[in-house]
Amino acid sequence: VAPTLRRLDQRSVVQTLAALTVLAVAAALWTFGMPYAVAREALLGGEPAVIRAGTRDRWLFSGGWSELTVSGNVVSRFATDQTATLVVPLPEARPYKFVLRLDPLGDSATLRQKVRVLINQQTVEVLQLQWDPERVGQYEVSPPAGVLRRGMNEITLQSENMVSIGHTGDAFPEIPRNRDVGVRLWYVLIVPA
Repeated sequence: VAPTLRRLDQRSVVQTLAALTVLAVAAALWTFGMPYAVAREALLGGEPAVIRAGTRDRWLFSGGWSELTVSGNVVSRFATDQTATLVVPLPEARPYKFVLRLDPLGDSATLRQKVRVLINQQTVEVLQLQWDPERVGQYEVSPPAGVLRRGMNEITLQSENMVSIGHTGDAFPEIPRNRDVGVRLWYVLIVPA
């Protein structure tokens, strides 16, 4: 009787572990895959989609970004490398307009911040960031035909200048004061043309 019980116990343990693994994988896909799925469905319906900095953005902010920063009700990420990349899902190869919500760091009157925007490794725009206390920077980028493709597309932001986050005073305590950063990104709005 004892060997039979041991086999039943081992089988129960294996079945329980398998079920827990399936649940963990499903929870991870749900948590981190939702921004992708929501954006894809909106774009398929001809509606704009937003890729924003947030707790579920890990698959989309692929490299060169800080951890999340929170200032008031704004959640954002800073470019911590001269080159920072995010991935946007496009369900169709068609014209899209991208609206980037970016902030320059520091006083742009003394430091001109230029950001080169590449899509799928092709330069599509060079932005001169402007500081406007009433309306934070919003920049439109319309890639030329043939740059975008169906599926995942890379948007790369290359900051010409990096500035110590310490220039912001005590703001953004999530980032060490001596850390150099490029731009601050709130979101990318994808608009089907």
